[in-house]
Amino acid sequence: MEIQKILVPVDFSEFSRKSVEAARKIARRFGASVTLIHIIVTPHGTIGDNRKKNVLEKQNAFIRQQFQVQYGDKLEKEIQDVSFILITGVSPVDSLQEYLQDHPHDLVVMGTHGQTGFRFFVQGSVVEKMIRFSSVPILTIPHALHNIRFKRILAPLDFSVHSQKALEYTVSFAKHHNAKIVFMHVIEQENYPSFSSAEEESIFEIEPSLQQSIVENLREFVADTVDESYIEDFVVTEGVVHREIVNYCKSFDVMII
Repeated sequence: MEIQKILVPVDFSEFSRKSVEAARKIARRFGASVTLIHIIVTPHGTIGDNRKKNVLEKQNAFIRQQFQVQYGDKLEKEIQDVSFILITGVSPVDSLQEYLQDHPHDLVVMGTHGQTGFRFFVQGSVVEKMIRFSSVPILTIPHALHNIRFKRILAPLDFSVHSQKALEYTVSFAKHHNAKIVFMHVIEQENYPSFSSAEEESIFEIEPSLQQSIVENLREFVADTVDESYIEDFVVTEGVVHREIVNYCKSFDVMII
C-alpha cells in the first residue's frame, strides 16, 4: 500500500509547522503530493450573509498569502506537487470528513496542540472523531517533538475491517522508514461489569489466559500482512482506549500512532 497523497490541516501555529515538516519527510520518501488545508469555522447565524462574504474574502487573501510565506517556499523546493486549500464550515471534523470524501487522500498528518499537549490532543473531540471515524489513516505528531523520528510505530487494532486497512498503511510506512511496529489491543473497561469491592478486579485476574489469547489473535491478524522482522511487540491492556494509548506512548517514547 503506497502513500501518494498526503493531507495536512494547518492553523499557522508552531504545531502546524511540525506537522508540515513531518509531511515533507514522508512525501520525500514516498514521492507523494502534499495538500495543506485550512478551515475557517463559520457558525450559523453569527453575521449576515453579505458581511460574512466580505469577511471571508479578506481572510481568503490573507490566509493564502500565509500559506506561501510559512510553508510554500520550503515545500516547493523539495516536493513536486504541493497545493493549498481553504474551506469554510461549521465543524472542523465534518468539514475535513466531507473534504476527504470528495477528495480521497492516503494519509492525514495532524499535529498536537493546546496547553495540555499530547493528552489533550488524543482526548480532544476533533482528533478523537477523526481517529475513530475516518476511513483515512491519521498520523499524529506530538507537540513536544523536536526531532521527527519514525523508528517506532504504535498500531492500535480492534480486529475490524478498519483495522485491516490501517494495518496495510502501517506496514507500508514501516518498510519505507525501517521502523518497528508495536501492535496494541485495548479491552474497553466499560465492556466488563464493575465490582462493588474497594478495588475493581482486573479482567486479566478473572481470566488469566485472556491476555495471551488476545496476543495470539493479534499475531494471526497481522501474519499475512507484516513480516516478523518489523514487529517489536504485542501489547494487550484494559481501560479507556485513548488513555492507554497515551500512557504507552509516554512510557515507551512512541511518536507515531
